[in-house]
Amino acid sequence: MEAERLRRAYVAWLTTFRWDWWVTLAFGYETSPRAMLRAVEAWLAPLPGAYAAVAIQRGPFGDRLHLHLVLGGIGRHALRASLLGGTWRRGSVDLKGYNPSKGAIPYVVHQADTVELVGVPRPYRPRKRGRDARLRGSPRAVHISPPPSKAKTCRVQPELNS
Repeated sequence: MEAERLRRAYVAWLTTFRWDWWVTLAFGYETSPRAMLRAVEAWLAPLPGAYAAVAIQRGPFGDRLHLHLVLGGIGRHALRASLLGGTWRRGSVDLKGYNPSKGAIPYVVHQADTVELVGVPRPYRPRKRGRDARLRGSPRAVHISPPPSKAKTCRVQPELNS
């Protein structure tokens, strides 16, 4: 019961980050979980800001280990997908755009033997829509005051007691 509560909390926590890709990595040879994590770190090293939640899982018959990961910090561009697919040289790679409604994070947490974080995840903050979105709450927002001639002013005259 405690393990299930912990899994639910971990799923809730992982969903607070911005994810770009759902990835399955397989190795063409037997390897250890530690070597697999080092391989993922080396694979992501050329991409500054990349982070991942990496799940180590056994195959359907309990034989060979493989990885499932949600990957963020790099954006969802076709060029990035091509780069990621072309630079994994240790076996096969399956790369799909991340969609929260597909259940990737619960799958990662519930099916894996272990889940590791690689890099520093960025919290998810929804983008604001609309014409003035760039001025509302953005770190680059600039407050524009009306020109002085149109600004309403009120002068207060001190009361003189004689």
